[in-house]
Amino acid sequence: MAGVSVFWMGRDKVILAGIVQITAGTLAIFFGSYISTKAQKHFFEDQIARERREIDELPEKEKQEIRYIFSELSFNREEREIAVKI
Repeated sequence: MAGVSVFWMGRDKVILAGIVQITAGTLAIFFGSYISTKAQKHFFEDQIARERREIDELPEKEKQEIRYIFSELSFNREEREIAVKI
């Protein structure tokens, strides 16, 4: 649309072409954002469901995972055990 010229078209048509371009761009951004957000929400819901399932099926492994994560964050042993209990 950027190549639309006043020379070849009337002023009203150039304005209309600009409005169409702005509208199309706005809709593209809106739907792109909507689809991206929906996919991200679905991803995180799946991750939460997987972690809950692992807690039920492999509780000791999950406790060790929590201990490891908190040790990497420099929490002491007592603080790690509090996190495991929670």
